[in-house]
Amino acid sequence: MVRTNDSKFLGFTFKGTQIHWHPDTLRKFKQRIRELTNRNWGVSMHYQLFKVSQYLQAVQLMGSTSELLHAIKH
Repeated sequence: MVRTNDSKFLGFTFKGTQIHWHPDTLRKFKQRIRELTNRNWGVSMHYQLFKVSQYLQAVQLMGSTSELLHAIKH
């Protein structure tokens, strides 16, 4: 048995009645966004925005939109 605050399930953790991204998941999300927006990638800005849009849509499908917006702001 483990407390819900200490557990991770599909990249999320539970605090009370709220669902939050696990810190590892948030770190991986931010790292992937940095990779997709790297100026040294050597692709057009249009393609970069296309790939970022694809990634954000996939993340939205799997999780909490409010947590996604909070992660993007910080």
